[in-house]
Order: sequence, then C-alpha cells, then structure tokens
Amino acid sequence: MRQTWRRLTFLHWGFPPGVVTPLLPPALTLDTFDGSAWVGLVPFEIHGTPGLPYFPETNLRTYVIGPDGTRAVWFFSLEAARLAAVVGARIGYHLPYFGASMSVVSQGSAIRYRSRRHWPHDSGAITEMVVEPGDPWTWPLARATVLQVRETLFEHAGLPTPRGAPLVH
Repeated sequence: MRQTWRRLTFLHWGFPPGVVTPLLPPALTLDTFDGSAWVGLVPFEIHGTPGLPYFPETNLRTYVIGPDGTRAVWFFSLEAARLAAVVGARIGYHLPYFGASMSVVSQGSAIRYRSRRHWPHDSGAITEMVVEPGDPWTWPLARATVLQVRETLFEHAGLPTPRGAPLVH
C-alpha cells in the first residue's frame, strides 16, 4: 500500500504494564521501555493512497512483541475520515477502524486536530488537540509542545485516562 503521512504528531504516555497487558491478545507480549508500557495517541493526514483522496486519521496504539519475537504496533482503535478506508481496513486487515468526522487545521505555527466517531459507534469517542511543532530533534522528528488535549479514546479502549504531560514529537 502506498501513502504519504503529513502533519504527523506522536503523543505518548507511560502506563504500568499491568494496566495495558490485559487488553492485548494472549499471543502478544508488551514491549516496554524503562519499565513502562507506552501508549500513543497519533493524529496525522494520509495523502496519496491509490483510489482515495486525502483524509485525516488518528490512532491509539501500544508497542508489542509477537510470538516470533518481531516488534510491532497493536492498535486499540483507528479513526479515519474516509469511509472507504475504514471499510477496506476492517475487511482486508481486520483492524479496529471507526469512521469519524475529522479535521486537521493550521493555526499560525500550531496544528489543531479534531475527531468525533460516527454512528453506529459511540459519538462520545473524541479527540481535540492543539500541538505546536518545535525545533528539529533528529531527522525527521521535531520536539513539540501540547497546547491543548482533550480525548476519550483511552476510556473507550478500556484504558485509564492518561496522567501528566505526554512525550510529544
């Protein structure tokens, strides 16, 4: 599959492994760092997917090790603003995609991400965040500052509300 990701932001919070492990399939092992399970809230824009115009996406994920020792990403949920992408990913890849009304807008030097899940799923599943990219850190990462974040995706995934400031790139 070919696509380009733009205006990608990673917000990560550390959790005790015992909080995240029960939400994973038994064949997967949590991939921890510094004794914590890291859960990421990742909004971005997808461009250049054959047959689909631009659309925003937000995913809620953690990091795992498969039965063969391969490191991977486990998705708790993926929100997308393009119905064809949602249906295709649910059927073709068995991923927990949800249709959502979404926007990604530049506000001066900041980026505002918004998402609200569509019916027939719970429309209370939302994200609203404003992030200001900073100076480059390592190519192509830059440090960033969260100016605002309000979300309910953690709760909808069975995770507790994250506490403290996230690690942001």
